[in-house]
Amino acid sequence: MRSVQVEPNLVTLNAAVSSCVSEGQWRGCLELLREARSSLQIPDVITYSSVVSACEGWESVLALFREMNQLGLLPNMVTYGAAARALENACAWEWALQLLAELWGALLAPNCVVYASAISACGRGLRWEHSLFLFREMISRVVDPDTVSYNACISALDQGLQWEKALALLSEMQLQAQEAFSMAVAVCREAQDWRQATQLQQQAMRRGLWKSDPPPRNQKLPQ
Repeated sequence: MRSVQVEPNLVTLNAAVSSCVSEGQWRGCLELLREARSSLQIPDVITYSSVVSACEGWESVLALFREMNQLGLLPNMVTYGAAARALENACAWEWALQLLAELWGALLAPNCVVYASAISACGRGLRWEHSLFLFREMISRVVDPDTVSYNACISALDQGLQWEKALALLSEMQLQAQEAFSMAVAVCREAQDWRQATQLQQQAMRRGLWKSDPPPRNQKLPQ
């Protein structure tokens, strides 16, 4: 029986790249990309995003961005997020800042993933001022910081010996968590899901994040 040769296409290319990514074979990803381009097969944004996420060196990440530009491919938020993480791991804080500038230039609003990676990259590069600036910038641009963003900035302040600022930010994070728990419990109570409300309240109390219950809306305060 004659074997059937499968003609490589974009679907099989992306599947092969995804397999290399899951196995941590970033050099294999780059090799697949080179083979595709040499055979005049044009990878898409998904291909490049996967390869960028697997790369260990920031130089390779920047080279991949240049290739995308040459092919007329516009990076999406997944690509930028993967690039930001690679730059964070390499402590390449200058390039992380440049990446944010490119995002705004492309009229794309950075998300928490990109901001957190850039904040962490600056912290690892002992640039706590940049980390704190980026943290405040994301708030001013209505990007709600998550726990990863808070921790990245607190770590940057700690490495920069800015303990007072780190403690202030930690208190701010705890306040945000308190409000989040309170809102979640209130929603459960409104839905009369008492079991879930109790579980959330107990979880908050164990973490020291529970504020005393406010009086019922129809209860009169003492004169």
